[in-house]
Amino acid sequence: MENLKRLNTGVSVQKDEAQTVSPKLLRIGLIVSLIVIGFMLAGAAYVWFSGGNGQASAAVTAPSLVLEPGDTRSLYSIAPHQAEARFIIQETLVGNPKTVIGSTHEVAGEMLIDLDNPQNSVLGVIRVNVRTLETDNEFRNRALRGQILQADRPEFEFAEFTPTSLSGLPESVTVGEAFTFQIMGSLRVAWGQPRRNL
Repeated sequence: MENLKRLNTGVSVQKDEAQTVSPKLLRIGLIVSLIVIGFMLAGAAYVWFSGGNGQASAAVTAPSLVLEPGDTRSLYSIAPHQAEARFIIQETLVGNPKTVIGSTHEVAGEMLIDLDNPQNSVLGVIRVNVRTLETDNEFRNRALRGQILQADRPEFEFAEFTPTSLSGLPESVTVGEAFTFQIMGSLRVAWGQPRRNL
């Protein structure tokens, strides 16, 4: 019987120790969780507020092409707010694949078109205001503007596509008839270096 009492007493002591340790672990776990949640909220707030409002600083313009006297080509400009520049990416969000499309109507550029000899046509630099790109998610828009492209900074507001060649143009065209051709060129998208704390 005495051995049984000792055994019971030992169990009782262990139970008391477990009860005093458990609230401490619970408090530590709660504090760590609150700190992690605080950092996540601060990070989300930073992305949200540093992303700017997505408004263009001014109307988008592109370098002008020159139509020399006697040139039989016609000068055309991309119609403001009627053209669209867009990107398509595949992402995985919370384990689910998703196709993301971003677009903007802030596009400018000019073309010299020769209807009699389409191969003589020239496409000028096309400029896109990347600050105004929008997807289906405002948080993604703000991260794109503020952290990825840093388009909220004036020096990174615009991307430029400089054509180098046109291929697949037909020998002649009829107004109103659609045709397909390919534009080769280089795309310059500027974004900032990681910001350093000095």
